[in-house]
Amino acid sequence: MSDQSMNHDDVDLNGGHEVSACYELRIEGPPESGPALRSVIAGLAFDLGSLDGLVSADVYRPGEGSVNDPYFDHADAPLAILMLDFTDDEARAEGLLQCQALKRFGAIEGLSITSAFLRRIAYALEPGAAPPPFTAPISNVVRYRRPHSDEQAFTTFYLETHPITQQRLPGIGAIHCYLPQQGVDPNGYDDADYVMGNEVSFDDLAGFNGAMRSEVREEMRAHFRQFPAFTGLLTHDYMQRERLLGDP
Repeated sequence: MSDQSMNHDDVDLNGGHEVSACYELRIEGPPESGPALRSVIAGLAFDLGSLDGLVSADVYRPGEGSVNDPYFDHADAPLAILMLDFTDDEARAEGLLQCQALKRFGAIEGLSITSAFLRRIAYALEPGAAPPPFTAPISNVVRYRRPHSDEQAFTTFYLETHPITQQRLPGIGAIHCYLPQQGVDPNGYDDADYVMGNEVSFDDLAGFNGAMRSEVREEMRAHFRQFPAFTGLLTHDYMQRERLLGDP
C-alpha cells in the first residue's frame, strides 16, 4: 500500500461507529472477462470460510436498470468490488496471508485490479440511534483518490458534514465511510490510493433514484462545493451487493 496513507486514529468520526478492518479489491476490465471472474468469485466462499477473524465477505456488481442521477452517469462502474470485513487489523493481516485464493483474480486476462486496506465506519440513520444492520443491497459507492494537498482537512470536513446530511436521504438504508490504512498487500495488487470512501445504500433502484433526485441530494452537492480543494479522481458507482459469507 502507498506510504502516503495518513494515520486516521485521531480523526473525529462525528458520531460514527468503527465496524471493522476491511480489504477491498476493485476489479475492472472488459465484459469478456466476466465469465472467468464470476467463476473465481463463485469458489471464494469455501476458501474464505476457513479464515479466523473474517466477519463477512461481499461482492458488488454493476446494478441493473436505469439510474436517474443528475450529476453522475455511473457508466464506468467496475466489473466487481470484493469487500472483506475482519474483526481488526491483526485478523486482516493474518487472513490475507492465509487466503491464496485471492491471487486467482490476477490470473484472469484483461483485468485491472487495485486493493485497499480500509477502516470501515457505520453511521446511524437518525441522531442518537445505533447503525442499522447492513442489509440494503443497492449502493452508491463513492471513492476519492489522490492527489490531495490536505487529506486531514478534507476528511475532517467530510465526516462533519456529509453523514449527518445523508441521514435525511429518503429511503436510506445504510451509511458507511471508509478511511485508508497503511499495509502491505500479500496478493501483490496495486494500491487504489484512496483519500477516503463513502457508501449510501437502499433497498431497491426506486429508492436509489428517489434519493439521487431529492432535495437532500442538492444539499449534499452544496456541501461538496464547500469541500477543501480536491484535485484527485472522484468516482460514483451504482452497484448491487451480494453477501457471500457472514451475517448482515
